[in-house]
Parts: sequence; C-alpha cells; structure tokens
Amino acid sequence: MNELTDQHTPMMQQYLAIKAEYPDILLFYRMGDFYELFYNDAHKAAELLELTLTKRGYSNGKPIPMTGFPYHAADNYLAKLIKQGQSVAICEQIGSPNQKGPMERKITRLVTPGTVTDEALLDEHQDSLLTSIYQQAEQQTFGIATLDITSGHFQGTTVPTFELCVHELARLNPAEILVPESIATQLTGQQISATLTTRPLQAFQYQTALHTLQTHLPPNALSSIQTEPLIIAAAGGLLDYVLATQRSQVPHIRSIAHTDIQQCVMLDPDTRKNLELTRSLSGSRAHALLGIIDKTSTPMGSRLLQRWLHQPLRETQQLLARYNAIDALLQQHSMMDIAKQLKQIGDLQRILARVSLQTARPRDLVALKQSLMALPQLKASLPEHHDLAALNRAIHTFPKIINLLAQTIVDQPPVLLRDGGVIAEGYDDTLDALRKIHTDTNQYLLNLEQQERQTTGLTNLRMGYNKVHGYYIEMIGGVAVLVHQIIDKDVCYLRQVVDSFKQKYSAYVLLLVSTIQDRLLAIASVAPGYVDKVPAPKQLIALVGGQGGGRKDFAQGGGTVPSDLSERIATAKQTIAAGLLNVKQAKNL
Repeated sequence: MNELTDQHTPMMQQYLAIKAEYPDILLFYRMGDFYELFYNDAHKAAELLELTLTKRGYSNGKPIPMTGFPYHAADNYLAKLIKQGQSVAICEQIGSPNQKGPMERKITRLVTPGTVTDEALLDEHQDSLLTSIYQQAEQQTFGIATLDITSGHFQGTTVPTFELCVHELARLNPAEILVPESIATQLTGQQISATLTTRPLQAFQYQTALHTLQTHLPPNALSSIQTEPLIIAAAGGLLDYVLATQRSQVPHIRSIAHTDIQQCVMLDPDTRKNLELTRSLSGSRAHALLGIIDKTSTPMGSRLLQRWLHQPLRETQQLLARYNAIDALLQQHSMMDIAKQLKQIGDLQRILARVSLQTARPRDLVALKQSLMALPQLKASLPEHHDLAALNRAIHTFPKIINLLAQTIVDQPPVLLRDGGVIAEGYDDTLDALRKIHTDTNQYLLNLEQQERQTTGLTNLRMGYNKVHGYYIEMIGGVAVLVHQIIDKDVCYLRQVVDSFKQKYSAYVLLLVSTIQDRLLAIASVAPGYVDKVPAPKQLIALVGGQGGGRKDFAQGGGTVPSDLSERIATAKQTIAAGLLNVKQAKNL
C-alpha cells in the first residue's frame, strides 16, 4: 500500500502519497461533495461510524475498500470519532477542477481528542485538556505540562514519583496525553482513559523545547518556569504538537503558569472515584457532588467549579479571599442581579480561542457581541467592596469592538460562512450592489437596457437570455450579439446593426467595461464570503465602426474588412487607456 506503482490510478497515487504522511490516523479525503476513506481506513471507519463498506474500482488488480459520507455531515462523524479517542486528518481540494490529472489536494486540518476547538465537538461543562509528560533519563521526577487549547490556559508542574504522576493524570482527566516512547511503556496498563500519542524524543529535548516556546510565546511567558527544565521540556513538546495540528499560530496562548502540587490536597484515583466528586459510581453527573452544587450561570463557571473540586486548596489566604468575596455579595444582596447578567454571557473563553485560531463561525461573533454588551451592566452590578475591588478592575468594556460587530454581522447569521447572508446590509456599498443584482435581477436588466438605449440612441435595443449563450443584447430585426467574458470578470458585448433593406452591414464594436453575466453568476460565491473590497468597474467605452458585406456573408466570415480596421482598433485601444473616448468620437474614427 505504501508503494506508488504504475498499477495505481493517478488519483489513488495521490491518495497513497498523502496517507503515507499520516499512517496512524484516519484520513478524510475530499472528493466533490463527499469525504471518502479507503483501504484500512474504510474498514475502521465503517465499524466505528456504522457506515456501509463498499468499493471503488480496482487498484493493483484488487478492489479498493471504500466508505464515505457527505461533506456537510463531517462534524457529526468527527464528534463520534473524537469521543472514541480517534484522530483525523482532513484533506481538502485546493486545485482547479479544470487542471489536468487529479485535482490538487492537501491536509488543511488535523483533529485530535486534545486539540478540538469546534463547539459541536466539545462538552461545554468539561475541560478539553492536552497533557504531555517528560522524564529525564535516570531520574525519578516527571515534568507535566497541560494546555486547554479552547481557552489558552497553559500550566506545568513536577511530581517526584511515577505514582504521583498517575494521580495527577487522574485529577486532570485529559483527553489526550503526549509522551516519548520511553514513558509510553510505563503508562501501558494504567487505568487511563485518555488517548495516548507517542511523539519523537527530539521535540522534548531541553534546547529544542526551549526554542519552540521562545519562538511562539511572548517574551515573558516563561518567567514562572525558567528554572524548571522538566516543565520546559514537557511544555515545548506539547506546543510543538499543537502547532503541527493547528497549522497556524496560537496567539491566545500568552503564558505558562507553574503549579505547585504541594499547595493542593492530593487524592488518588480510587479516592476521587469513591467520593463521587464529578461522577457518581454509576457514571452520572447529575447525582455527583458537582451536579448537585453546580448553580453557575455560564459554561466557564461550571468548568472552573469542577477544577476547584478536583484541586482542593491548602493555601489559607486564597481560600479566605474567595469566602470574603462571596460574603460581600451576600451582604449586598447582589447575587440574583449578577446571576441575571451572567446568563447573557456566552462561552467567551472558547469563542475568543476560535477567533484567535481563525476558526470562528458567524454565530460565534454574534455571541461575542452579546457577551461584551452585557459587561458594563455586570460591572455596575458589583457592589463597592474591598474584597471585590480586584474583580471589578478586571472587568473591561469594549465599545469599539461592539460597534464593529453590530455594523458588520447580521443579528441572526447562518451557521456557516459559506451559506451567505452574514455581512450586514449597509456595511459595504459594493456588496450591497452585488446583493441587489442577485435579488432583483429583472429590474437590473431593465435598467441596463434603458441605460444603453439612452447611451447609444438605439431605441430597438433589448436584453435577452437563453441557456446556450447566457445574457446578450440584440437589435430587433438585427443580429443577436452574445455577451462575452473578458479580463477582471468584466463583460464585453458586441453590438451589430444590420440595414435589412440595403443589405449593407454596419457594425459597431462597443467595449463596455461593466458587469452583467459575471455578476449574476459570481454573486453566489462572492457575496457569502465577501471580505475584501471588490474594485469598482472601470467605466470605459470604445466604439469602432466599419463597412462589411451582407448579413449572411458576415455570419459566414465572408464580409469585406475595411483596410484601415486594424488602425481603427489600435486607435480605439489607445483612447480607452487614456479614458477619453466617447460614443460620438468613436463614430468619427
């Protein structure tokens, strides 16, 4: 399967070359409106996703196992695979369908259990953690780094023994664990539900890891761990993996915190399970301690409460600060009002992470706007109390961002950008004009027809359309002339006028740099994802006249061509460039 022989079709050769880069994970291979899986991936996906296993032709003389699903159902299938601990490489079509050979494709996204950011693939009440572990040879101590990519929260710690390392993993409950091969063998057989991913040792070596962190994080991001080489090694190996899967920078990760496990109460996995902190013995969240006391108003608060339950503090001052803040709210009778304000705030942590990674969807931006709009009232609801002063200072308002989002995005956008209708009316004049053409095509054509009648003085000019030639302009009793596409998605149309009585041909070539057919056909792809300004069409007109034979002779290419026609065309082109030519001047060329 790894050999690209001549017995494989060009498309299968392309598939096998891409699959060779990711041999251990599933490959979603885009073909038209479907994602397809072949060979062993097809067998595995058919079993995990309950898909029908079929075949696609033959390769190397054997039938090719295949399964697949429509591209718009990808999120549903990804969610099922992530819950089963699977990773997926998504291969998209990026080339032109008109090119020779198979369309160009490349991996645009890697989805793994610990690097998921899509809302549809996440549990809003559960942290989605990626953890890495590193141990220096002949040492007992382990370095552990943990990242929640959906919030940018990055932290590291050290534990002195393998037993405490397992306890810490039970507390974190990560979705995915990254380890070099030497540690992977130690974790085998432990009661760990996370996906175990083996990474090259080179990524964890101190100098390599330090370079990765210093290159991609702000200058002071490592201040808390600069004397912790094991944490640096684990964190660098983790960040290297994140950059490889995201295929982009991660600007929302601003720093890495150092956690001292001595400041927390350590619990072994069996104790956590029997205390039923977050799950009952039957696996239910509702009947566990967390399910009973969780009265938070936002998903962010729910996840924070769960972290606090799993990491009881020993630090007295921090505990007292929390208690005093709660007491201040109770004394001022502010709890109900604040809870009401908090319910208007969405999952800001995860929304901002998707914005940072450039994977946000239209409804994320609306939720962001609504959340930011709630902050001034929330800030005003906090009572003036010294135990709440730091919290009050931490809440900022963002009027410029709110105004930009309100002007740009409609209040109820579609789920996906490709569905169109995301940009609000009035934000961009060019986009509004394109939409008007799209929604009011008939009136646009009538206006264009009237405009051209006035410009040319030809009262029998009219617009027409058929499925063979598209839109065109014709003269009643004359020769129909097609609308042809020229450069920059502008349209050039040729107007021919025939003298039906004298059988004399009088042709005028009118080059009108405007948009007719291209606008009507391209609006579906331009308007939905419209971001950049569409250049205003150049309003240039050239009119070249000449004498020819009869209508039949001209149509067959037998008309007489004026001897000076090429000179006239050259003159017209020069005048077009200067922008000085008008209809009356052209008639005298």
